[in-house]
Amino acid sequence: MAGGGDGQAGYKAAATDVSVALCTFNGALYLREQLDSLLGQTSLPTELVLSDDGSSDASVSIVTEFARSVGMRLVVAPTHARLGVVQNFNLALSLCSRQYVALSDQDDVWLPDKLTTELAAMHEGEARYGTSCPLLVHSDLTVVSADLRPISSSFMRTEGLRNPSPDDALTILLTQNFVTGCTMLVNRPLLECALPIPREAVIHDWWLALIAASCGHVLYVDQPTIMYRQHDSNAIGVDTMAASLKRIIAHPASRLKHGMAMCTSCAHQLDALESRITECHAETATIEHVHHVKEAIARGGVRSAGRLLSQHVRRLGPFRTAAWYLLCALKGPDSSR
Repeated sequence: MAGGGDGQAGYKAAATDVSVALCTFNGALYLREQLDSLLGQTSLPTELVLSDDGSSDASVSIVTEFARSVGMRLVVAPTHARLGVVQNFNLALSLCSRQYVALSDQDDVWLPDKLTTELAAMHEGEARYGTSCPLLVHSDLTVVSADLRPISSSFMRTEGLRNPSPDDALTILLTQNFVTGCTMLVNRPLLECALPIPREAVIHDWWLALIAASCGHVLYVDQPTIMYRQHDSNAIGVDTMAASLKRIIAHPASRLKHGMAMCTSCAHQLDALESRITECHAETATIEHVHHVKEAIARGGVRSAGRLLSQHVRRLGPFRTAAWYLLCALKGPDSSR
């Protein structure tokens, strides 16, 4: 369903060729602040696409009334059974019509220059790599409390993350995501390769980043572009290294089981990635790299360490890398093999 029309009556700045893919699930408490931050952009989106995952609150009516009041074009996904966050974003992204798409959570606040800054990075990437190249732009985030009080000026530093060099991006992404979906701006060529997001994808932003690194490029803006709100209902939030270590010490058996399950999920995701990038005609060396890493993880056992080393697989930081190698060595072969 479309609504709102194409007029820009409530806008204070020129609109851009950007769709915003907004996914909601009982997000009424913070949703209006996020929508107001879209309207406060120095470069405004042209289209808002909403996919609601069965909210029982006023989420849908808040969005539709917002779009009507400001004259923004609104596309609302058909009512559907509960999909979960990954497939809800898959649906929203599939309905976006513009050349560029920004992903939006329901509870954050965009800083005023978010789209302007990321569009500049996108255009710079297109000038360098071509407009037909799949590109993904992401940024740092400011971590804030539920009432928007600052917690950390840098999500990346809080999480112990960094943006690797372009040559290392895929090697890191094969086993660890460092891209936060709510900061993303992607172009149409990336969506043409990445959609539909397969059921094997662990999370939507990781999948989009894997496609970008395999078939195009991941571009990083080294500054916060959103306020990343932390509250009791976050689907995914901040998780520091210290907090992870505390959980491991407190519940070693359950964390070990969780880690080995993640290895299996990662192997399944890479299997889907190998198929998709083959269809998208990625470079042969890239497809082979993905295949060898997938096989090493799926087979597990002590020999997996050597196989992973031969592919130069690592995560961000020696502790994360060592832990991954250990988990892969401890798990047995996947039952599907």
